[in-house]
Amino acid sequence: MNKATMIKTAETLWDENDQCFVSRSFLEESPIGVGDTPEEAFKVFLELLDIEYEAYQAGQHGLYNKPGRPSKNKIRLNIELDPIKKRELQTLAKEIGISQGEAVEILLSAYKARQARTAKPKRQKRA
Repeated sequence: MNKATMIKTAETLWDENDQCFVSRSFLEESPIGVGDTPEEAFKVFLELLDIEYEAYQAGQHGLYNKPGRPSKNKIRLNIELDPIKKRELQTLAKEIGISQGEAVEILLSAYKARQARTAKPKRQKRA
């Protein structure tokens, strides 16, 4: 668990189902901060991250009890990129301290968040 990287990769989005803001990093399933404002959700996320990080350092983390993130059962993806885009992806991953695959996950997550923000409300059928 890399606490600084989790903070750098955290995102706060509105959850339509729960009607609240949710802060989380795609790198771990937890912690998840929730709140009425983005700031409140992020604050809760940071508080829970501190608690989980202490447990992790003590070897008592609920998800795993040894240093390093567990395997996420990923599959290999081979892509062809323009050399400039490849360098940009490498730079992004290096700046955040994650793998290039995780950088692609961040971009996908951002795209999905954008879709959710711009989605038109579904109309309910009349009875």
